[in-house]
Amino acid sequence: MQGNAPLAVQRELASLDPRLIPADQLEHALKPSVDPLPQAKAKILAWLEPQRDEIENRALFTGAGFSPERAISMPELVAMVREHLPEALQITPAQVAAVIREWAHVQIPEHKLVGGVVASSEIEAAVQNALGKPGTIHVERKGKWMEVTAGGVEAGTDKATVSANWDGSIGASLSDGEWVKGSFQISPDRTWQAQIAIKASATVPVVNQIANVFGAADRSARAVGRRVDSAGGGVHGVSVDVLREGLGPVKDAIDTLTSVTDKENPVSVGLTASGDFGGSFAVQATVTIRW
Repeated sequence: MQGNAPLAVQRELASLDPRLIPADQLEHALKPSVDPLPQAKAKILAWLEPQRDEIENRALFTGAGFSPERAISMPELVAMVREHLPEALQITPAQVAAVIREWAHVQIPEHKLVGGVVASSEIEAAVQNALGKPGTIHVERKGKWMEVTAGGVEAGTDKATVSANWDGSIGASLSDGEWVKGSFQISPDRTWQAQIAIKASATVPVVNQIANVFGAADRSARAVGRRVDSAGGGVHGVSVDVLREGLGPVKDAIDTLTSVTDKENPVSVGLTASGDFGGSFAVQATVTIRW
């Protein structure tokens, strides 16, 4: 490897060389995959059809501004489908939405706005869709603050035989000036938790990027988890520079969130994902990455 990267980083990254991957794993990785869309589409259509009248009536109410309690948006309907059908988790939320649009006889509203901002139920659905796995998500508004919590989200692992917990936790302190602050932590049991606070109204671009932050957190937790598992569960067995690189996408997503906030009309928004953070921004981890 060329360049000025520290030797520890070079050694960590060198382990990604495909020549070092066991033959059986490499053969499995190179096998052509079967397109999951046809099977998922059939399951989705079978689930939707018995509910056509209910779903389409709710869509019409939403478009006309009637019965707010029955309103529905595309992200919410996508989340419902993915919650009930495991096959729908094998394709992207965008593909699920495309199946729904093709099936529906009326237009499903893309967003559900309340007072010009995205409704809490849609924020929950957007985060759930970004995570792409089961989890409990809740939105609670407290004056100018909005708290979003998600629990039961596992970092996952590519090793089916891993059973022991790690010997420590990994955390990251994330801050981008006065507009966005946050923290991210992976616990020894391979569950992750994140918290961000932003000064922004819950506009569609902000909510979309909030979902992207949580999606990046989940991918980073999985990537870092693989490195720690490869080190036998020892968090100190992986260099800090490699951990920083693994968590980098979360910081990049938060930087993007900062860029889309409405700095002319700031409203504080606090979000917590996966676990009991108790509103604290403190990072208490064996290894902490700071930017």
